[in-house]
Amino acid sequence: PDIKIDLDLSQYPGLSIGDNAFSNCSNIKSVVFSENLSSIGKSAFADCTGLEKITISKKLTSLADSAFEACSSLTSVHYKGTLDDWCKTKWGTGSSSYFSASKIVFPVGYDLYINDEKQTEVTIPDTVTEIRAYLFANCTSLTKVIISDTVTRIQEGAFKNCTNLAAIIIPDSVLQIYSDSYANTDSFKGCNNLS
Repeated sequence: PDIKIDLDLSQYPGLSIGDNAFSNCSNIKSVVFSENLSSIGKSAFADCTGLEKITISKKLTSLADSAFEACSSLTSVHYKGTLDDWCKTKWGTGSSSYFSASKIVFPVGYDLYINDEKQTEVTIPDTVTEIRAYLFANCTSLTKVIISDTVTRIQEGAFKNCTNLAAIIIPDSVLQIYSDSYANTDSFKGCNNLS
């Protein structure tokens, strides 16, 4: 039980990881997923309480909102792709483009790394037209966000629980901000220094 495993699936030829595949494997410390992996199923890594770090790529387009449920140590998410790729990803499953706030994909505060660069002050690319629901939820590495003037909508929970986010610049182009996606609402719960 004291042995910690670094799980390397980078050579895994499959395109998906099934439901409950590694659930309750508390000895897994980190996982590197194949760059060809496109989906991770429900509860695939649920209750992997020792899991601290995952590395995923831009080809991952289907990630069940319960895939990492109760992974209480998951504090480092490494993404192989661009910020533009990240912003255009729809996390979670179901008929809706967003999911229950109680099932945020990355369930605890985490640092986001894009191509090994820690994301702190982020400028949303001008190829992005909306900030998707819960896109940066629980991302504690963010301190400042500048939203480009191509963005017209900020969906619910986009920055929920970003506890170190102290400044966000929203241009006039944003015509719709969901009721829980801005200061003094659940979306910014814990963002006490927001300006």
